[in-house]
Amino acid sequence: MKIKILFIILAFITGCGTTSKKPTNSSVIENNKDVFILSLVIQNQLRKTHEIGLDLDELIRLDSLNRISNIFETLEIKFHGGYIAAYYKFSNTRNSAQIELNKTELEEIENLKWIVKNFKEQFDGEIQFEYGERGYGIRKIITRQ
Repeated sequence: MKIKILFIILAFITGCGTTSKKPTNSSVIENNKDVFILSLVIQNQLRKTHEIGLDLDELIRLDSLNRISNIFETLEIKFHGGYIAAYYKFSNTRNSAQIELNKTELEEIENLKWIVKNFKEQFDGEIQFEYGERGYGIRKIITRQ
């Protein structure tokens, strides 16, 4: 009996001692690099100005590499309980295949939580940010199925 308990404790400690990386759907990430770039631009602007009333045209101008121009049609930012949400709608001229990410962006995009679901609203997806006292970190990115 003591050996069984010791074995269970040892298995528990061994299992909890290693971290598991959550599997990400690479096709979702590959198809939504433009959404990730938009989230970085919004995050940087929120950190600089702490203004929630962001304009899509201004954000496109702030993207110095022009990776998100002609991709998004509308952007709306709303407060929710516990997070700030940026709702976006794609334009008809969207082409996210041409976007190249640098090494740090590739690491960041892999560590984000991506959710694919059906939206009942008029938007194509949502980016959730933490509040300002937490540095406007990206909580998750939700895209349309």
